[in-house]
Amino acid sequence: MFTSDAPLGVNKLLLIGWDAADWTFIDPLLAQGKLPHLACILKNGTRADLATLDPKLSPLLWTTIATGKTADKHGILNFVEADPTANQANASGLRLASSTSRRTKALWNILTQQGKRVNVVSWYASHPAEPISGLCVSNQFAIGHAAKDRAWAMPAGAVHPADQHSAVAALRVDQSSIDAAQLKSFVGQLQSCTSTEQRKLVSALATHLAQARSVHAASLHALRRGPWDCTMVFHDMIDAMGHHFMSFAPPRLKQVPLENFNHFSGVMQAVYCEQDRMLGELMDAAGPNTTVVLLSDHGFYNDHLRPYMQGAAMSDERLEIEAKWHRALGILAMSGPGIRQGAVIGPTNLLDIAPTVLALLGISSARDMDGRALMEALEVAKASDPIPSWDDVSGEAGMHAADLRQDPFEAHAAIEQLIDLGYMQAMPKDAAQRVAHVKQECNYNLAVVYYSTNRAEQALALFRQLVDEQPNNARYVMNFGNCLFATGHYQECEQLARRSLLSKPQDQGYQLMLAAALTHAGQMQEAAEESDRIKPDDDGWSGLGDLCVMQQRADVAERCFKQALQFNAKDVRAHIGLAKVALLRNQYETCATHCLDASDIDRLSPWSHYVLGVALAWYGDLENAARSFMVATTIAPRSWLVWRYLELVQRANGQEQVAQESAKRAQNLRAATQEKPDLLGVLPKPPEEWARFKNA
Repeated sequence: MFTSDAPLGVNKLLLIGWDAADWTFIDPLLAQGKLPHLACILKNGTRADLATLDPKLSPLLWTTIATGKTADKHGILNFVEADPTANQANASGLRLASSTSRRTKALWNILTQQGKRVNVVSWYASHPAEPISGLCVSNQFAIGHAAKDRAWAMPAGAVHPADQHSAVAALRVDQSSIDAAQLKSFVGQLQSCTSTEQRKLVSALATHLAQARSVHAASLHALRRGPWDCTMVFHDMIDAMGHHFMSFAPPRLKQVPLENFNHFSGVMQAVYCEQDRMLGELMDAAGPNTTVVLLSDHGFYNDHLRPYMQGAAMSDERLEIEAKWHRALGILAMSGPGIRQGAVIGPTNLLDIAPTVLALLGISSARDMDGRALMEALEVAKASDPIPSWDDVSGEAGMHAADLRQDPFEAHAAIEQLIDLGYMQAMPKDAAQRVAHVKQECNYNLAVVYYSTNRAEQALALFRQLVDEQPNNARYVMNFGNCLFATGHYQECEQLARRSLLSKPQDQGYQLMLAAALTHAGQMQEAAEESDRIKPDDDGWSGLGDLCVMQQRADVAERCFKQALQFNAKDVRAHIGLAKVALLRNQYETCATHCLDASDIDRLSPWSHYVLGVALAWYGDLENAARSFMVATTIAPRSWLVWRYLELVQRANGQEQVAQESAKRAQNLRAATQEKPDLLGVLPKPPEEWARFKNA
């Protein structure tokens, strides 16, 4: 096996995106031998869970993958955006998220600048195609379908270079060409699909299959067209089909009619098999010495945790339920030159992909990227030193001129499709209202980005404005409450919860908000009374249990967490909750067992490693406690609590020098948060309590 300190510089890299691919659906198919090409990658390479980011919206996430930066930096904040060139001819006032709206260089720009030949096919927010040093086929090249009375026009600017426009246009697969024979491999009893709902589902199947095959044909064309160093291909078929058909996958949900289950229960398995077939053809076209990286932006629930869709009306509730399909863990699989076979990859998320791709190609990352190169999986001892920012490097990078804009009419069919899938709400009829609505949603998404990346103070002003504008929007109100809670504004959080409960007195989210605010404000008696009034849904027991832990009510908390595990045996929060209950009872071995159970389910959970460290510290196993806290710092590096605990344990171990470094990190982080609640929250037996116990 090759290992050196020199940059890798692999000859060819094929990066493939499968939107919403999920190991929990994939692994049974692998065991049955139904995904042979993915199995080949895993046999010769490595795999990992890939943590997503919030909000789990594809344009934001795939642009993060391509840039290595969070959405507030790259600027793509929604599926659609206001069109700055809107006029009377543009009745919608909107356009799809555009490559001209991205504020930073993507991988294809950096590679172009470094003299690499790069192909990009159907990546989110890539229209109009950028003038990179290779073939760029935008995500709008195969939108729509052929009309009977005219040719199937392809949007202007969908392909670069322009001389490839006709060749790529000819590769598109129209849904009308997907005949019954092809559809029967997905729906065996196709001839029996006669109801209006069933015919609509079959039509959706044909539409998304045609689009996937169009992307595949363009990808093969890119690979075979000429020499290249990196090719990036994006497929949304698994996600798009999942929103239509995952409800029908086995096991049958009680609300799914038996007839529909019999018709469509095999669709999602067939979709994965089709995607694997395409993967094999891409790998063959790329050649045997190609490094392959396959990933998804998030997972997709496929078991009893699937959300229940009631009716087809587009609403705020429908939007929230559609988002619940997306699981927090996606997939990462890597194989080929430069990849360590069987490597164990540490905690990783979408931000790590761009630095890893650059490291594989022998190119420096940048300090303004938010992730890390996954060096533990690469056949190189260290990455080259990062530069400050690729955005500051001059030279031709294949980016658009600032004044280039997209024709909004070309986006109409794609916008309607997004509404149909539930990715976004139906737009108001008035153009001005549409634009105002989209701006609100962009601000909401930006606020979620801030909040989910531990910048709650920045999120607070945005959420406050959103609630002022729409005080009855439950998503806005709940997130505003969470943000108030995270920034220590407990009294205002309590007032918000009480106002909201006046209109929705049985809303469990508002009830939990009120109980949490009272708990953190120290009003334990009233908090306990409010908590006992809550009768949560199946997925709400863990949140209630956490409150009872903070109220020092171990028995009540234990009942809540056990109730949560009856609904979902893999509820990480419930396993960690039982660990916290054990801490309250000084049962350290029991606590450690629950932490290990949680870690087996989700290695990326900082709470499992932190609470395990606490249990080990109180038990007296300081060496392993330090190891647990160190792992927690890699997952939650901005938590001052874990650094403070680590410092104390290191001092007890006689490691004074490293303890001083940990103390400095803890002090700086605590000062930066201005004494606001820590990421890891209020957990039993905090560091100062252990210090008093240790010195007693």
